[in-house]
Amino acid sequence: MKKLLLLLIALIFLTVSCSSSKKAENNDNAVLPDEDAENDADILPDEDADSDDGDEIEDIDPCNPNPCENLANSDGICSRKENEGFECGCIEGYFWGHSGCKKIILPHICTGQTKCYDNEKEIECPAKGEEFYGQDAQYAALGYCLPQSFTIRDSDKGEKTVFDNNTGLEWQQEVRPAAMISWEEAYYYCEDLNYGGHYDWRIPTLTELSTILHYDNSPTIDLKYFPDTPPDKFWTSSGFSQSYKYTVQYQSIIDFEKADKASVRQYDFIEPPYPVATSVRCVRGENFGTEIKANFMVELGEESFQGNPTTNLIWKWLIGNFDNSFSWGARLKYCEDLDFIGISEWRLANVRELETITADEVHFYSGSSSTTYAWSPEEHFGVTSYKDDRYLNYVCITENPCAEDKIWNGEKCVENPCLPNPCKESESSTGTCIFNLNGKLSCYCNYGYSWDSESKRCVKDEKPDETSDADTAETPDSDGI
Repeated sequence: MKKLLLLLIALIFLTVSCSSSKKAENNDNAVLPDEDAENDADILPDEDADSDDGDEIEDIDPCNPNPCENLANSDGICSRKENEGFECGCIEGYFWGHSGCKKIILPHICTGQTKCYDNEKEIECPAKGEEFYGQDAQYAALGYCLPQSFTIRDSDKGEKTVFDNNTGLEWQQEVRPAAMISWEEAYYYCEDLNYGGHYDWRIPTLTELSTILHYDNSPTIDLKYFPDTPPDKFWTSSGFSQSYKYTVQYQSIIDFEKADKASVRQYDFIEPPYPVATSVRCVRGENFGTEIKANFMVELGEESFQGNPTTNLIWKWLIGNFDNSFSWGARLKYCEDLDFIGISEWRLANVRELETITADEVHFYSGSSSTTYAWSPEEHFGVTSYKDDRYLNYVCITENPCAEDKIWNGEKCVENPCLPNPCKESESSTGTCIFNLNGKLSCYCNYGYSWDSESKRCVKDEKPDETSDADTAETPDSDGI
């Protein structure tokens, strides 16, 4: 009995001891979470901060508030890009560019150049600040223009057409073989054409035919959509007349070998049509291309700059160094480094942008652009047939930071007194309007005329030079736009 009592006491002791040990163990475990919590308190805020930063990046909605709601020419619809940023939907006839909704016009359609070059060969596109930075292909990749976009359509007869998704024009895919055909023959060929199930074909204008030029190839056209296109000259419906002693009619053509544009003497009262091996590619659809050369000049003291309300571009033009030391790479760099009228984002114009400038309006006779001849990198597209690089001009351009109806005056956006343009219909005026910050307004005048501030019109010079525009325009293959 005594032994049994001792055994019972021993069991009670062991039970109490184990219970105390378990309680102590539990107490130890109860302390650890607190210590962990304290340690976590040291760690978690950083983790939470990282998490918050990540959440903050993910939670930033570039479309809230909606930046497109009051944006000019936008439909108000904001879309978040996959990587970052946003883009706005644009109303019909406009596209989303890097700086807003831009009008779909020739200077805003990409040239097709996607490669970079030095003076001899193709190179990897340079980084900003490096030599040869600022080329056509680089600004196209940044969204400064609308890439060409085509769709091939097939008819019941297997006659393919090419629809331009940007301009709404539909093109004959096959071409009239090159031959010694006159403009009249080309005209009636398109007028009588039954192709692709359509009868309403016509000769394209110079602007319309320019929209399918592709400056990364020779022939200068996208051969994926326009196969078997010969590197030939093609007629356009654009032309003009020159009168001096007798009337001479010029017709514009485009040479698709090197995208050269020319004005060919078609006929006059004395001589028959000037023969030229020329083909034609017919087009259908509403006329594309509004007036893109309605320019104006802003005078800021001794400085001045030009602008265009249609393209919303501003440009500064200079004459190249006559010792031929101002190379293409140096021109690119000059424009990239330019800081003028309070704007630092300048660049060398590409060939389409360069063509919005005409000789009569800004005394621009030749030029080099940021678009190079892909097959001959040492040559760069200009606007005339001048081949002597010593006489090339160069033009730096930037985008007007103001709305289309206003203009930057070097400090802020102001009303543009050249809208509507009082010079456009003015007799003997080139159509270019000039104004300064004091409110003075005048017009550029044709050769042999000068602006009269009292009568506010262009008046004939009393003693004009013996040479006239007509005298210098009689070369049959003289270039012109």
